[in-house]
Amino acid sequence: MQTTLTQKHLLLRKNSVGNHLRRIKMADKIDPTILKGLIELGDRLTEDRLREIVIAELESNEMDGVAQAYALEEADGDEKKARAYYTKHRVRRIRDMIAIIAEEQRAEAAKKANEKQKEEEREAEEQAIAKRNKVLSPIRHIFGFLGALALVFFIIFGLLILTAMIV
Repeated sequence: MQTTLTQKHLLLRKNSVGNHLRRIKMADKIDPTILKGLIELGDRLTEDRLREIVIAELESNEMDGVAQAYALEEADGDEKKARAYYTKHRVRRIRDMIAIIAEEQRAEAAKKANEKQKEEEREAEEQAIAKRNKVLSPIRHIFGFLGALALVFFIIFGLLILTAMIV
């Protein structure tokens, strides 16, 4: 039996979704790398990928319990209708996970930016102190020299006064 091009395409898509499913750790928890990849896709592509994941879950009968409960509730207990509603609720739950991860990424980026800004401010302050010390260093040396010279002068003057008093 010869496989047609369309059948090959469907097999490839199914394998692609299967690969995504292999990376799903639990039926209700998708690998964060997949979720991060979905965040980067455009809205329509994300929607398509989410539906592919949900379809694969339905085909493999590895469904999310919470989405299943919502679907069953919306279907008033009718299992066939619930299966149809499952996609809507599962996609919503995955989108919620994507939103959480996106918010965590934004918070992490803001934290890193804040840390970088503080580091830059600290480095600028250290450079300002170093520059001020460089400018003040010769002045300190001059005042140090003058202080030592004054000390020597007072010692010599004091000795002269002492010798004059003794004589």
